[in-house]
Amino acid sequence: MPEQGCGHGPLIEHGAVVHEGVSLGDNVRIGAYSVIYEGTVLGDGCEVQPYCLIGLPSPSCHGRTEIGRGALIRSGTVIYAGVTAGAGLLTGHNALIREGARLGDNVLVGSQAVIDGDAVLGSGVRLQTGAYVARRAVLRDAVFMGPYSCTTNDREMVAGSVLVGPTLEAGARIGAHAVILPGVRIGAGAVIGAGAVVTRDVPPGKRAKGVPASWS
Repeated sequence: MPEQGCGHGPLIEHGAVVHEGVSLGDNVRIGAYSVIYEGTVLGDGCEVQPYCLIGLPSPSCHGRTEIGRGALIRSGTVIYAGVTAGAGLLTGHNALIREGARLGDNVLVGSQAVIDGDAVLGSGVRLQTGAYVARRAVLRDAVFMGPYSCTTNDREMVAGSVLVGPTLEAGARIGAHAVILPGVRIGAGAVIGAGAVVTRDVPPGKRAKGVPASWS
């Protein structure tokens, strides 16, 4: 599709594809060779850089995808169908957000970070490069996950097992390369040191470190 746009309308760059049934707000920019799939809603002022996929259907989800105003979605990002994100979403390059994930306002999803399906993230969450949010994990407002930190959800590690994501309460901070095991609750304002493996609930405000993680 050739580049187009005037006034407050969308600007669609060469090679971008916008399917039928897409709603674009004012001053939206779609970068070259990006694809916006049916059922996607992009709020006012969103910028989708080149080579992104937004609203990508999956076998389990063909639902509506809603991205709030003022998002900046950097090149290589893939956002599946059924995702909802509030205003001010910011992604790094090659970020991945799977179907059914729900994000609040002003969420940062760093380069190569992954949010798996049905995860819930509050407002102001910050995921640094390579962080992984497991399916059904819950991150409350202002949670920070450092580079390559990881939440997990499968105690049995066999096909068909019940997935139980961890819960990170408001303001919890997770250091680089730390691992949070299934079903664990990290209390509000707790800090998890780099490289820790958290096998049990951490009380609010505590500082945990080590393998397995401990605190005093």
